[in-house]
Amino acid sequence: MSKFKNLMRNEFTKQYKKISIVVLTALLLLFAVCMPFLFKYMENREFSSNYHLDNYRHQISFYESEISSLKSKTDNLSKLNLKFNELNVKYNNFLIDNDINYNNWRSEVADAAFTKENMAFAINALIEKHSVSDITKFVYLAQPEELMELSQLSNEELKAKKSEFEKDSNRLYENIKNNDYKSYLKTSADSYNKTLGDLKTSLKSAEDELKKDPKNSSLARNVETTKNQVSMQEELIKIIKFRQDHDVSPDRNDWRDATLSNIVYCSSAKYELPALEEEFKSNYAYEIQNGLTYEKYLENHKNRVQKNKEQIELNWYSLNNNMPQLGFAKDAKNTINSIYIIYVSAVVFLCVMIAGNIVSSEYSKGTIRLLILRPVCRWKLLLSKLLLVLLSGYVLLFLCVALTTLSSGIAYGFNSLSTPILSYANNAIVEQSFFSYFMPTLLFASISLIFAISLSFAISTIVKNTALAVGGTMFLYLAGLPISVFMAQFKVTWIAYTPLPYINLSSVLPGSYTVSSFAQNYGIDLLPNVGAIELVVLSIIFILTSFIVFNKQDVKN
Repeated sequence: MSKFKNLMRNEFTKQYKKISIVVLTALLLLFAVCMPFLFKYMENREFSSNYHLDNYRHQISFYESEISSLKSKTDNLSKLNLKFNELNVKYNNFLIDNDINYNNWRSEVADAAFTKENMAFAINALIEKHSVSDITKFVYLAQPEELMELSQLSNEELKAKKSEFEKDSNRLYENIKNNDYKSYLKTSADSYNKTLGDLKTSLKSAEDELKKDPKNSSLARNVETTKNQVSMQEELIKIIKFRQDHDVSPDRNDWRDATLSNIVYCSSAKYELPALEEEFKSNYAYEIQNGLTYEKYLENHKNRVQKNKEQIELNWYSLNNNMPQLGFAKDAKNTINSIYIIYVSAVVFLCVMIAGNIVSSEYSKGTIRLLILRPVCRWKLLLSKLLLVLLSGYVLLFLCVALTTLSSGIAYGFNSLSTPILSYANNAIVEQSFFSYFMPTLLFASISLIFAISLSFAISTIVKNTALAVGGTMFLYLAGLPISVFMAQFKVTWIAYTPLPYINLSSVLPGSYTVSSFAQNYGIDLLPNVGAIELVVLSIIFILTSFIVFNKQDVKN
């Protein structure tokens, strides 16, 4: 045993005498310490960006240029266009004066206010006897169907409608100026409740029509659509009520706001009806060409609806129990969960370099003869090298995670690490600690590390070529998934049963975007758990082959 320990110690000394290995290791550890602070800095910088103001100024320059070119024209349509461009300049100046950023409640209100202002402008154009077709050429927010209906009204009725739109628009602009989010919420709640009442009336009418003609599939579809619209509206009202009751204003730093926004997103997907077969053929031509069938589409839609339903339940549980979840809170656990994938790939690269060189270099330098002359079995010599790479990889990986955990705690605070992670299992919400969730995910992703080391080590041992061992392994690690996507486009569905898509397991974790993308776009169900087993089996085969060849081959320079 002591001889084997000496072998391990000698291998460690030999590898970590190399400047390149020491420098790369030091850089990776430094990266692990600094990355959480860099994350926080980038978040703060993102919030302080003035990109939106630059964009508004660019829009003003464009409209002013249009105004200059229209001033010389005397026809009525050009004059109308001139007024509309002036309206746009006024609107963008308002956005600048009030520093209205994107993805903010004020941006949403400003859009609503400008839409109403557009309608008031369009109605005024109707009063001035402009045609609907002329108005809609540049008043892009005015709906042609609505304008056609309005065009049938008298001038007095049009003036009343115009006044109504102007009043609503001015009220919304005042909400922005006064930063009065609560008034905006109240107005939104009133609007949503009114819409809900209208939808329920429409649903009653649709159900009555269906009773008269129960075999009419179009009427049945309309009833189903309206029911989903009612449910969606009720969800929106519930969200607004939560915002009002808990004083949740739109704030990128508030995890509750992000969670409520996600409920809106998931609700849209949950209440979206699947396309009819004819609609599917028309709207999914690209996916059909890639092999997606209507039956597979319906299955994917059902799974997506269920997934979004579960996510909505998790979100409400999170809000009601004050448990911010991954992806919504800017905290230590979210930073750790976002960064670890980088460490897996970085450690793979470093260990592939070591594994690809650790045996082949002995042959190229001629030192293999000296090793063989030692009173130690060949397999022990090889095992010491393999174990060194594996241990180095896992020690470095866990050290990076530990340093990131420490840095994240300092940057964001350690309190979030005690917040449970929520998941959905057996039709129930389950709470688990962050590390009991995170460690199995990390270990699962690290199977790629074992595979990459085993492959590089086998090539180094059998072929004795460092460049091929390192280059070939990294090519498969980086290109495995892109090649799989390319093959999926040609309907090669059996690719899901090969190890190729799973070589970088961190990219295809169960439930990840990649897995769902393969199912939705190509009709292919990736099997990450099966892929992980395949990688382990291949790793064992590579290692056994290396030992068999090394024990039997003659030693030659």
